[in-house]
Amino acid sequence: MDAALLTRTRRALALTLTLLLALGALPALADAGGEDGALDGDTDEADPTDDEAGDETEEAGDLFLTVRPRVVAPGRSVLVQAGYGAPWPDGGNGQPEDADGDDALEDGGEGDGEEDGDDALEAQAGPAASERMAGPPAGVPGRPLAVTFTIDFGDGSGEQPMRPTRQDPRGGSGAALAQHTYAEAGPYTLTVTAKPVDGGPAVTEKLDIEVGTGSARLEGDDRKGTAAEVSMEGFPEDGSAEAVLIARADDFADALASAPLAIEAQGPVLLTDTAELCETVLAEIARALGDEGTVYVLGGEAAISGTVVDTLVEAGYDIERVDGEDRVATALAIAEFLVASGVAIDEVVLAASHDFADALAGGAYAASVAAPVLLTDGDELDERVAAFLAEAAERAPDLEVLAVGGETALSAAVVDAVAEVGVAVERIAGADRYATSVALAQARYHDPATLVFATGQTFADAVAAAAFAGTLGAPVLLVDDPLSDALVAYLEGLDSVEVAYLIGGSAAIPDDLEGELEARLGFDLTDDPTGDVD
Repeated sequence: MDAALLTRTRRALALTLTLLLALGALPALADAGGEDGALDGDTDEADPTDDEAGDETEEAGDLFLTVRPRVVAPGRSVLVQAGYGAPWPDGGNGQPEDADGDDALEDGGEGDGEEDGDDALEAQAGPAASERMAGPPAGVPGRPLAVTFTIDFGDGSGEQPMRPTRQDPRGGSGAALAQHTYAEAGPYTLTVTAKPVDGGPAVTEKLDIEVGTGSARLEGDDRKGTAAEVSMEGFPEDGSAEAVLIARADDFADALASAPLAIEAQGPVLLTDTAELCETVLAEIARALGDEGTVYVLGGEAAISGTVVDTLVEAGYDIERVDGEDRVATALAIAEFLVASGVAIDEVVLAASHDFADALAGGAYAASVAAPVLLTDGDELDERVAAFLAEAAERAPDLEVLAVGGETALSAAVVDAVAEVGVAVERIAGADRYATSVALAQARYHDPATLVFATGQTFADAVAAAAFAGTLGAPVLLVDDPLSDALVAYLEGLDSVEVAYLIGGSAAIPDDLEGELEARLGFDLTDDPTGDVD
């Protein structure tokens, strides 16, 4: 066979396998809690007092449970997914641990930017996975079941069947899901039972969850995995996103203005390497979006290559590339997209183009009020931005510009130039990026019920956090070690917070800061709000 044809065939097979595994709910069955693994049901053996089980407990297989979202609010749907009998991977988002080999990217490291090649994908496929590709897809009537699942949500609604999502009769494994809405806050115990249809012993696991106040750390093996975890929290039901945005993982330029577009498009922001799309990201696109839909690619081919786009097209997705000649132009392209989509622009967030902190903190607010984020050089107002503001003011005479950052970020000349365009302008700033994020929260979020924390040292976690926070109507607060005086004072004055999210691992927000945040907020950030499997 021709070598080029063989390579294409391998890639097609690998891509097909990845999508089949993703759409079969495999990603959701991995540990959503990252390193702590609190959500991952480390399966207990069957009750040793059960004489009938005897030594068969080791042969019964493992039962894994995952709950999304990680923080459950009354009236909000909770999704429970269960997997039985298969050797599920250990890494986040259903991929083998450190699948893409760039842990250093999690918190500002460079990494090597290289993904697994075709040979590695083939090795992961294996004979058993190839066999599972035959026959109708999981969930299709007529497909034989390997395992049946039932669940009791612990609120008096009674035991009920879970919907099968993936079955492997030959391997004796299966997966299923169920959704439920709790009407009232309080502690509940989920009880899930898996019963092999071949007559093997049933396995039951319990999971304690707290509905109401709570907190969670959303982290992955690297920055791409963390963005995928944020996506799963924001869009917990498979196929619930209307679109997906992807941005370059190693540079913030094109992602600075992405949050309002994510809200308008109703999708998460995911991160990718420039050259290739890794399995973690492709699997999360397939989970959140399904097998078709639109992927917005932020930036030109120097940011996200044609190879990444080709992979998405081959997977069946429509592509919209949003880019410009530089980061200012890309932000303007997003703003023009919002206008063309019918969004009434009566407020604009303006931030410096040379740094990420103010733009991403401001982006969360902009997303919550359907305002575009525009970028400019810190010393003078970019003439392209001035032109956009002038046109926007004609459509909305009451247009207001919110300039985020102090004079070292946006000079007085920039603010004066905005006023000369004929647009009202207000500056919100603190002594540094941490104080600025607090000042923005104080000025625009009154008695917030939710807070989102991200490191102020690197951009990646805050990119995903900005869009996520926008959907929650929550501020993004930038965290330093030690906590800034401004943040400490702000938290001490709050009594309205019910939910808190930490975005990124302990390298981004150190463990020793969790105790401080716990004391200020009144609930424990170190424990997973959904509890541990008994």
